[in-house]
Amino acid sequence: MAGGVVTLEQAKSGRSTCRASGEPIAKGDWRVGFETWISGRVAMAWMKPLPFLEGCCRVEYALSAGGSQGTCKATGHKFVKGEPRFVLTAGDPQKKCYLSLPAAGAELVPVIKQVGSAAWAPTRCTGLADLAEPDRRTFFKAFGVSQAEAASFDQQHPAPERPAVGKPTPAAKAAAAAAAGSKGRAAKRARVAQASDSSSDSEEDAEHAENAEPAEEQQEQPPQKKKAGAAQQGGGLTEMERQRLELIKRNRERMMALNLPGMAAELLPAAPAKQQQPAKHKGVSRKRLSEVLPRRESSRLRGIAADGSMIHAERQGEITVVAGEVIRRYASGAMSEEQEPQDRHPQGEVQFESSNASAESDEAFIHLLAHAASAANSGVQDSDASSSPGGQAGSKAAAKRKGARGSGGSGSAAAVAVASGGMGAAELTRLQLAEDDVAKVTKEATTHLAFHPTTDTLIVACADKKGNLSLWHVNEGSYELPAAARRAEPILRRAAAQQEQQEQQGEGDSEEETQDGKPAATSAAAVSLDASAGKAARPGSRASSEEEQDAAGPFDGVLLLQPQHYQYVSGLRWAGGSGRGAALFTASYDGSLRRLDVERGVSDAVVSSEEDEYSCMDVTGDGRTALLGDNEGTLRLVDVRAPLASSSLGPGLAVHAKKINTLHFEPVQEQVFATASTDTTIKLWDMRALSSSKGAALKPLATGGHPQACQAAMFAPDGSRRLISTSFDNTCRVWDGAAGMQQLLAIKHDNQTGRWVLPFRACWNAAGDGIIVGNMNRFVDILDASSGALAGQLSSPFMTAIPSRNAVHPRLPVLAAATNSGRIHIYR
Repeated sequence: MAGGVVTLEQAKSGRSTCRASGEPIAKGDWRVGFETWISGRVAMAWMKPLPFLEGCCRVEYALSAGGSQGTCKATGHKFVKGEPRFVLTAGDPQKKCYLSLPAAGAELVPVIKQVGSAAWAPTRCTGLADLAEPDRRTFFKAFGVSQAEAASFDQQHPAPERPAVGKPTPAAKAAAAAAAGSKGRAAKRARVAQASDSSSDSEEDAEHAENAEPAEEQQEQPPQKKKAGAAQQGGGLTEMERQRLELIKRNRERMMALNLPGMAAELLPAAPAKQQQPAKHKGVSRKRLSEVLPRRESSRLRGIAADGSMIHAERQGEITVVAGEVIRRYASGAMSEEQEPQDRHPQGEVQFESSNASAESDEAFIHLLAHAASAANSGVQDSDASSSPGGQAGSKAAAKRKGARGSGGSGSAAAVAVASGGMGAAELTRLQLAEDDVAKVTKEATTHLAFHPTTDTLIVACADKKGNLSLWHVNEGSYELPAAARRAEPILRRAAAQQEQQEQQGEGDSEEETQDGKPAATSAAAVSLDASAGKAARPGSRASSEEEQDAAGPFDGVLLLQPQHYQYVSGLRWAGGSGRGAALFTASYDGSLRRLDVERGVSDAVVSSEEDEYSCMDVTGDGRTALLGDNEGTLRLVDVRAPLASSSLGPGLAVHAKKINTLHFEPVQEQVFATASTDTTIKLWDMRALSSSKGAALKPLATGGHPQACQAAMFAPDGSRRLISTSFDNTCRVWDGAAGMQQLLAIKHDNQTGRWVLPFRACWNAAGDGIIVGNMNRFVDILDASSGALAGQLSSPFMTAIPSRNAVHPRLPVLAAATNSGRIHIYR
């Protein structure tokens, strides 16, 4: 049945979910729905027929406090106060529509026939027992209830009087005030009602029972108090039970005549508005340690005479004088006088140093990363790390990894993930989010995030659209380096300015001074990442003053590193070493590719270009070869081992007509990679042909695509060469790369994120049987990779924004969801 207000049909696909029960509606199953306001627009709310009739249909009297009582959606009739009306809801009391009783019968009788009278009868409708006699007759006629069923219902539920809708009398107001009394008075009336049940012959008890509340009078006597030898009357009721039903009927009639429920609700004090608890802040804050800069003064105030130079030209970002000298260069509209010309990106080596924590925290964190890389490379679980939550989660996987370790070849990482029992789609749907597992890790919208592959502890790297790079040790406060992992010498080098400052403060004679008179960093033997780290910073460090310590607070596991890039970070990946965690590679639109070496505590510049704008990046698992794509569709192959001086990439290869959005190596056979572009195409390539092309035209292995721009294409981790792609055509599609990019699935999904949310990028779970993608309703959708059906959704009151980017740990049952606020949510 289609048309009218209520639509009954067989589901045309398997993508809808019952709003009454939350169960998915399979293709071909019967579903019922009506249009209502959903997510800011009018949409069809679908439900299964039986849950719809049982939980979403009721009949009531129009007794709204305001003047309007609603309108019948089928006939346009406006209800008057005291008139019966039928209410349809869509699983939410706020999403409803009204129908008159005859219209409701015409709309719902086909639904009742489809369900069957044995499963649901009209006499089971919620609120029918509260209808008066004439309104019941109208309901029975509209729904085709037989006379026998109607008589049986009336016998079990005596009909009350219609509610009074006139102006209440003073006596009625007083009765309503009494009904809204304290809990003690209500309890006393309940005791009186129980006394009336046990002594029905007493007129005084009957008078008190008449004043008792109906809900209390309907309580049945315990079976042990019933008299076994009581004489049974007609209908199986004793004399006492029949008198009790008469008292209930009389009380209900009085209350409805006086409109006591409505007046009691009006007299009760309004419930205080629920104050939303402020979100617990963790991670990067606006109030962080910052360098105190001198007050800005003009040359005139400083007594410097004008040199007579004239401005020749003023372009975006710089001002040029007559002689051609650039005297001022600035970015993002922030202009300062006599500022040094800013490079396009950081040059050379950048020391591992945070901008929101102390030197002790930095040293502890780089030791943690070095130990994590060593643990990932060896594949052996440290016994001391089992005390941490991350260690507990990975202890079982460690035993399985011993037999699955490869020799460091291209397929070893994927083999480890599969052998360790990667998280399946069913397990993914059961993950939960704790309040302490939410932190603001990046300053701006998170563009990329990736878990370190170790299972000893939980570390996630994140980057944002302003070039910031952050690291989060999720299990902070519960991890301390094992004794065998503590190095005798520190990893980080102290900055020269700090050394000079300490020498000026007379620390040259302290115990921390080395043989050559230069102060050493924190002893590695004392390295730990507990909640008190960062409070004991020495004088001269970034958290030396009490005010700065209070501003920073205790270390919470989040390190915001010194700027690694100056623009949008377009790629991020852990790679290098047999465990794929020795270095962190990042690329940016600022024309740079950098490698953070955790063993040395230094970020190296691998590629530095003044012309290119890199829009995507990927690195082989061994960390030796990188691919860069730019916003003009050009692809470049980089030998990471080559020195920066020889990293001039030349013109590159034009492989797409527009920007390349993603690059991704096949996890098992890394000579194959995929590119996804704004020109709507997805292409597979062989890196061996790319390295031998020498500027010649390169032909892809296979090509697929969408009708609109493709934002991402990612290989499955199981070596099957399946890809999941995401497009603005509102689909996520699964392709078989081993069969010439044959399309396996086209999953309908809302990908219209708009200008304020980063475009969705669907990814795979570790087992390769599920697809993970953000949802505009602040969910994380888990899709079945074989059918495309919705397997489940992850949501939490602690995740209050749209998770546009997601990542799954390759070995542990952990998922990270990132939002445009820079907050990371760890489901586990």
